[in-house]
Amino acid sequence: MAYALTGERLAGLTVPAHLITSRDDPVIPVADVDRLARPAALSIEITDRGGHCGFLRDLSGRSWIDSRMDELFH
Repeated sequence: MAYALTGERLAGLTVPAHLITSRDDPVIPVADVDRLARPAALSIEITDRGGHCGFLRDLSGRSWIDSRMDELFH
């Protein structure tokens, strides 16, 4: 099963949402971000690296995404 957020799918978004993606994501091409509806409730953060949920801080496998989420929610 597949899903897509492109087109007008997010146009009616009223709850604040923050999308974090990366330019090197092998699953979701960063070009698709340009195809998203951009309601005021949506903010988008694009990093250079991160893969698909691979926002690693170092080679030990620690991720920075947890601390980033903490920043966003506080």
